[in-house]
Amino acid sequence: MRYVFILFFSLVIFSCNNVIKKSNQYLSYTVIDVGSNIGKGRVVDLSEIAYDITYIPLESNSDSFIGRSPVVIFENERIYIKSSGVIKVFDSRGKYIFTFDRKGRGPHEYFWDRPRVEKGTGKFYVAEFKGGNIVLKIYSRDGDFQNEIVMSFVQNRFVAIDKTSANCYSFKLYNYSEIPGVMEQDNEFSRILVDSLSNVIGYIPKLPTDSRLVLDENRAELIPKGIKLINPLGNSIPQALHFFKDSIRVYDFFGDTIYSFEDSSSLHPRYVMDYGKYASSKIFLNQTTDYSGKLITIDHNFYYETDNFLLLSFLLRDYAHEPFYGKKSYLHLKDQEIRDSYGYFNKITNKFTFLNQPLKGMQGFRDDIHHGPPFVPTYLSGDKYMLTVYYPHTLMDYACNNKVSGQLQKIIDGLAENDNIVVALVKLK
Repeated sequence: MRYVFILFFSLVIFSCNNVIKKSNQYLSYTVIDVGSNIGKGRVVDLSEIAYDITYIPLESNSDSFIGRSPVVIFENERIYIKSSGVIKVFDSRGKYIFTFDRKGRGPHEYFWDRPRVEKGTGKFYVAEFKGGNIVLKIYSRDGDFQNEIVMSFVQNRFVAIDKTSANCYSFKLYNYSEIPGVMEQDNEFSRILVDSLSNVIGYIPKLPTDSRLVLDENRAELIPKGIKLINPLGNSIPQALHFFKDSIRVYDFFGDTIYSFEDSSSLHPRYVMDYGKYASSKIFLNQTTDYSGKLITIDHNFYYETDNFLLLSFLLRDYAHEPFYGKKSYLHLKDQEIRDSYGYFNKITNKFTFLNQPLKGMQGFRDDIHHGPPFVPTYLSGDKYMLTVYYPHTLMDYACNNKVSGQLQKIIDGLAENDNIVVALVKLK
């Protein structure tokens, strides 16, 4: 029965609240010419993709201060800052509203997982274990408990959950070994798709192992005898999953293809990176780092797609034309060797370019609107806003060495070094 069940869901065409539909466009893909742009690039102005950029200092008081490693979100006219297991909520002008933290063991509380913010609505959702099952708890944008969804079939087998569309959640699975009689099907899929009534509506298959990959012999010796891995590289190859509208984009760390999952339990190529003469015929994992090797890969943590453009980060390694030693982003405290570059693909003109540094050692879009620091997004909202954050001292130091607009200078003059972070909100075209 288990295999009949798998076969059924491999063939079924499913719908998440009628937003995932079949279309002939899914049968075609776009080739992005990366190879002929290696060693080149240009400085790209922010105004090329955006109407405006707004700098919003967040209110600073004893309740609103942000902890370490903040993650910024903007949905439904509210700013959410995830940090230290809680979410601080601010209005669109930076005024502190409340802190969402319902951690506990009560009926409307959660104990295990960390809360997430739903795109579009700004609601909160969080998953936890309860009686051997996974329970998804939903809260309003004001933090009030609304309802819960019991996933009795998932049990203790998921890593993370994401809201995929209006009525579709995706569960990330563990990479189980193929032990006879024990969840063999888990190796075939990376995600389970579930609707708000806890019905399984599909699976996202794992990508096949790239034939160019050469396994490190030392790592192979560590695999216990008698355990066969469907992916012989084990957990070493990250598989990225990102969202564009109601589509799901999937690719692995060493692959050159971004797949789209839209109309069934299968993946369709959507974007193919043409690396030209820089493409690798063999990839020796034990000879490759993020900084060295004759190999180009897509960063699995950085993906932003709109109707007009696709923004990726490429690890160029030995082919980097603007390597430097410094900070990867404004929130990183430590300097490091950086040999990557942001790649900007204009979907209207079908032109690809690497974003050259507006200032040496500072990556991103040049802020030609308020002449602030180069802009690198950390979040894309459901209503076409991109965001990033700056520490006050970063903006203060930048303004000391660069002339910014009068509007931005006024904001910086009102900052103190120990104030809360500043959110940069970009309205996209």
